[in-house]
Amino acid sequence: MASTTQAEENSGNQAGASVSLYVGDLHPDVNEATLFDIFNAVGQVSSIHVCRDSSTRKSLGYAYVNYQVQADAEKALDQMNFTQIKGRPCRIMWSQRDASQRNKSTKNNIFIKNLDASIDNQTLFDTFSMFGNILSCKVVTDRETGKSLGRGYVHFEFEEAAQEAIDKINGMMIADKEVFVGPFIQAKERPSMVNWTNTYMNGFPAEFDEEKLVAALKEWLADAALETTSVVVRTDKKGRKFAFVDYSEHASAERAVKELNGKVVLTAAGQAAKARGEDPFKAAEEAAAKEGEEEEKDAKEPLTTKLTVSRHQKRAERERELAANFDAAASPNYNDTNLFIKNLHANIDDAELKKEFSEFGEILSAKVMRDTSAPNAPVGPDGQLVYPSKGFGFVNFSSADEATRAVTDMNGRQLHGKPIYVALAQRKEQRRAQLEAKHHQSNAMARGMPMQPPMGYGPGAPIYFGQQQRGGFAAAYGMPQQQMRQQQMPMGYARQLAPGQMGGAQ
Repeated sequence: MASTTQAEENSGNQAGASVSLYVGDLHPDVNEATLFDIFNAVGQVSSIHVCRDSSTRKSLGYAYVNYQVQADAEKALDQMNFTQIKGRPCRIMWSQRDASQRNKSTKNNIFIKNLDASIDNQTLFDTFSMFGNILSCKVVTDRETGKSLGRGYVHFEFEEAAQEAIDKINGMMIADKEVFVGPFIQAKERPSMVNWTNTYMNGFPAEFDEEKLVAALKEWLADAALETTSVVVRTDKKGRKFAFVDYSEHASAERAVKELNGKVVLTAAGQAAKARGEDPFKAAEEAAAKEGEEEEKDAKEPLTTKLTVSRHQKRAERERELAANFDAAASPNYNDTNLFIKNLHANIDDAELKKEFSEFGEILSAKVMRDTSAPNAPVGPDGQLVYPSKGFGFVNFSSADEATRAVTDMNGRQLHGKPIYVALAQRKEQRRAQLEAKHHQSNAMARGMPMQPPMGYGPGAPIYFGQQQRGGFAAAYGMPQQQMRQQQMPMGYARQLAPGQMGGAQ
């Protein structure tokens, strides 16, 4: 049953004021007319507004429906919540446009994770409605596929109901999965990232699901007692699997990132080869040696795969980090201390590159760029894939003076029998701007702009366009010679005549 508390606040003290409902999770194609046909069947609708982007005018996925009578709004909230509109269940709640009032009610909001994929908004609502009146309920889904991401939120009317739900549901089994239920914490109030537990993974074998991934993690980390609170495996548009793994302790998550990131593990084909008594890692090296033989590449499935494991970051955090890195790269100090080196020998790695330049000062980083898309890369002694060098790299010094000395002394020096090229690194935007300026200058010179007198003519000497020149500069501008001469001669100046031309009217 819907609460009348917020409805009374919406209606205010003025008689006849409309009661507003928030309708969210809408399909982009839903417009005012669609919503009017649906909600006007419940009661008289006074107005509907679908919120849109100010520049593109595309729907933002939510709208406000205003009723004349509070009872109609309550009825719509009870009957229409989670109704399918263009294939998506809508989410309805009382509209509260006052941000200060919304912020006061964060203690009534709870967070649930490790939800089974079968749990939708309606199921979540039914599960938690026993503890009190629910103002809003939502299972977070993928924007593109619409599939559950395994977490959700329930906003109760009263704080006591939220606390009771936490006490009784946290750690219980819902759809055969143990869920975590806790108070919702705003981003600005959340604990430092020092104690993070959630990780992102990709590169694991394609046949893995949640159960197989958990078993593999225990094997890879050699910890049979490893505890995870949530494991969600998903597939992207290209059919590649990735996962979010939330550990019970920060130490376990940190260890997973440190030990598993970059680790080469066996695929199903590799496991089968190992069961036959073969060495799948050695077989991978042999496959790399036969890289040029197309039949070998097509006939065999990969025996190994490389894991990527990192701390999970939300999109907003990733964007802030990328922006900070870009600003750092754009700073004047970056261009003064970072060096670009090319024509490197294929055997030079990061360690050797750093060693060769270390005599000039403190090196903050040294990196040889490698082709990570190359197939059948061999496995190194440390179990990591060794991708072929691209022949160039970067060295970043702690000061501009150190970088300058390195450029002066190292440019042209022989390393492994090859002379290397060393210069200050430039960002892509700078290189593009210089190339465009150079290209523009070359085109201007090819067109004769600015026009310079032919060789042999001194300053102020007349330039003759003889008929035998078949157009000369005038042809370059696409206009007749006579028109070209007339445009070049300001009023009041004597006309310069070509040989054989007569004065007078033309």
